[in-house]
Amino acid sequence: ATLAYEKGNAKVALAHFEELLSIDEATHGTRAHADTASTMRSIADIHLQQGNPAKALELYQELLGIAEQVQGTSESQDAAMLCLNVAQAQLAMGSTQAAIKSVTNSVAIATQVCGTRQHAVVAKGLLALARVQVKSSDLGNGAENASEAVSIGCTLSEKWSAAEVDEIAAQMKRVVAAGRGEAAILNFEQAEVEAAVAALNAMAAQL
Repeated sequence: ATLAYEKGNAKVALAHFEELLSIDEATHGTRAHADTASTMRSIADIHLQQGNPAKALELYQELLGIAEQVQGTSESQDAAMLCLNVAQAQLAMGSTQAAIKSVTNSVAIATQVCGTRQHAVVAKGLLALARVQVKSSDLGNGAENASEAVSIGCTLSEKWSAAEVDEIAAQMKRVVAAGRGEAAILNFEQAEVEAAVAALNAMAAQL
């Protein structure tokens, strides 16, 4: 199934994963099992990437319930990452405020579970929150969360030099300045906004 999807045949991959899900359920007698959850997540990811966010959202939310049942708590790294998946589906459906709430919840869970803000899962959540905020024109909060994420990333990974961090910070400052400027300036600086979002996406991929 994975090979079919990697080759671009989403329809075949989806059919294979759904067949595998039936086997997993028959084998374990429940959906509340790590193997079953992994298969469900693959199915949800395909639905999201193939333009069916409503079905993906339904599965991601079910997976949150499964994670709580399997791990005995609603607060886990799996739950934190699933909240980001939920937010992706919500964004694809145009529910920006719901997505912001989901990402904020992800950051709160990750911070609680990890016992610190200096963790890759927290940084991923902050980057996701920053991207949503920038796209929804909440530039000030977007810049603040991006700055913290970059700081965490710099602490965790030697891949990011001080110069790289300074450059991202400068981009975010320009984004904020553009948001506070006149309409003409904001239009002129739109490329800055896009550059900042692209930079955040790239940095998230490294975590």
